Amino acid sequence: MKLHRLTILVLATLGASFASAQTYVGSFTTNGNSVTFADGTTSSNPAPAWGNNPAVFSGLDAAAFVFGGSASNYAVSTDSTSINHQAWYDGWGDHGGQQFAENYKLDLSGLGYNGCAQTGINCGSSAYSAFIQDGYSNVNYVFTAAVPEPESYALMLAGLGLVGAVARRRKNKQA
Repeated sequence: MKLHRLTILVLATLGASFASAQTYVGSFTTNGNSVTFADGTTSSNPAPAWGNNPAVFSGLDAAAFVFGGSASNYAVSTDSTSINHQAWYDGWGDHGGQQFAENYKLDLSGLGYNGCAQTGINCGSSAYSAFIQDGYSNVNYVFTAAVPEPESYALMLAGLGLVGAVARRRKNKQA
């Protein structure tokens, strides 16, 4: 019975340490006019204008563009207090904004945000980007992605090995 409790305690501790590995990086608006860093400083990194036919950004792509690094380093949220893996997006002709998954992006033409004008497809809602100047702005909050360090895996494996050794010893003792 004690071994079972110990296993649950070890797993809960590891889960809590992995969850706390996510830290707030900052926030950006979909139009880029407001970028706030974790230390409270602000700047502007204007998003590309829709008429110039820029690339379409997912929330994760935009976080990497604004804060540097790669998209896999980040988690994006529409909530400043918890990570919901959602981002605000502005769509071609949709100035009310939409929430989608942080890795979502839509480019029906395959040619960029304003590519519909080149292909002749109906432009309405043909592209959605989390980083675009097209009449809508809302805040996306950025956190580092929870990626355990190699030392955490080594510690977890050592702990599980110890639990297994204790279980084997008890079993041999009882036999």
